[in-house]
Amino acid sequence: MSETLTKTFVAKVRNLDEESLMILKDFCDLSAKVEHALFQDLYVKKKNINDLKRNYQIKFGINARHFNSIADKLKGKAKNWRENQVNKIKLYTKKIKSSKNKILKLKKKESNIKKSRERKKVKFSLHHLKRSHVTKTKRLERFEKELKEGIPRICFGGKKLFKSQHFLKENGFENFDHWKKEFTFKRSNQLYFLGSTDRTLGNGNCHYIASSIKRDTLKITLPSALLRKYKKDLKKEKYFHLKKVFFNDDNEIKKKKKGECTFSEIIENYLTTGPKGPAGPLTYRLILENEKTVKIAASLRIPKPEKITLKDYGAIGVDLNKGFVSIGIIDRFGNPLYSYDIGMNTHGKKENQRQEIIRNCVQKICKKAFEQKIPIIIEDLDFSTKKANAKQYHKSYNRMISSFPYKKFKSCLEHEATKFGIQIITVNPAFTSVIGFGKFSHGYGLTPHQGAAVAIARRGLNFSENLSSRTARSLPGDFVSSLKKSSRDGDRHVWAFWRTFASDIPKLKNIFFGRIGPPFEKPFKEQGRP
Repeated sequence: MSETLTKTFVAKVRNLDEESLMILKDFCDLSAKVEHALFQDLYVKKKNINDLKRNYQIKFGINARHFNSIADKLKGKAKNWRENQVNKIKLYTKKIKSSKNKILKLKKKESNIKKSRERKKVKFSLHHLKRSHVTKTKRLERFEKELKEGIPRICFGGKKLFKSQHFLKENGFENFDHWKKEFTFKRSNQLYFLGSTDRTLGNGNCHYIASSIKRDTLKITLPSALLRKYKKDLKKEKYFHLKKVFFNDDNEIKKKKKGECTFSEIIENYLTTGPKGPAGPLTYRLILENEKTVKIAASLRIPKPEKITLKDYGAIGVDLNKGFVSIGIIDRFGNPLYSYDIGMNTHGKKENQRQEIIRNCVQKICKKAFEQKIPIIIEDLDFSTKKANAKQYHKSYNRMISSFPYKKFKSCLEHEATKFGIQIITVNPAFTSVIGFGKFSHGYGLTPHQGAAVAIARRGLNFSENLSSRTARSLPGDFVSSLKKSSRDGDRHVWAFWRTFASDIPKLKNIFFGRIGPPFEKPFKEQGRP
């Protein structure tokens, strides 16, 4: 596992003047032209990148560091495509296996049916299953062939925007020329400057000037092709200065209280220790959002902070649900201290809105863990099998698992926790909801989801999962005898009892809650017993 993490600082320059906008546009167009040509030579024609480097410098009028930056950006896109392709192959392999089993079951069912009407229905279902199976098999073969060929299927400018040309009015475009202008702009609206440890301030082509006089200026090295176009002296005027660049250091007082470094302090650190110091290479990405605004993102690798959490203090269990997250906090003996819910409804939201909602939720969880110095326990979920067998489930359930933001939530939580030195522990999700309902919902007055969060926290600290004697007294006699058998018989795992328990949960709700009704019928909100 890497001992560093990526930290990114963001700045926006608004109301660009005409000269700056013209230079940035021409630079972006040149960079996109080089990237598209390099993709053709590198992945389609299979040429050696070392042979291309010198030719591209002469042909396009760029320096070696410009070429390295564009090549690194292109390799990142190709790597992302390969990872997506491998995931598609895994998904369709599971889908094909599932459809094979369905076909075999229907064939067996068809042979046992005597009535002609029922047999026709089964034949109809079998026919469409076979068609679906053939379609999936062909798709899998196509994915495997594309991966073997090694030519990434990349749409520069975005596949979604490209397909919107077929539905202009529905996507807010007046005509085809309006769409073409937008698509051409999206294809060439970025600049990428790869960081390096052997250059001043961690980058050879882009510097943030940290002096007291020009502290808000980004100094960019222009390629010789643009210098010739603007007829500038190669020795005197080979830099472009982008002014009024203020990185997100507005909360400098808050950051100093947390112990975080501001971007200005990192630049000063470069001047004293150099790029080979703890800061390392500094990579810049410039994105033209429109004709008046440019976004600048500066990324660097910093050492991971030491772990500050201890299992001896307890743990936080996190149970991810549709529309909210349940939190359960336990002490070092495994006793529930308090629990509450945090709203996280991402259904029907845009991508940036979903990210912001998830980030706010994660920050609240990490803040609580940082204050109490305790690790965070989450479930290791995998929905790939369920997605492959989506036709077996109801459409509302399929909609839920498709919009379930588990991967984004987990990656955001791991990144945020790493910044604060908080340990993340993943556990098997088996029977956590059932255990939470059976052990904690009744005795502690928690919702089943909050009870599941407590069960997750206890599992992360390796506590017992046997049913408590207090809850066992509320159960019928056959459940009590089953409990004794599961706890005393060495050949049976305790989950064997919870499997039996889970099958009769609807009956047990009345035994546990009576006329009052279970607590999960109440609307969730942030509440607890601190």
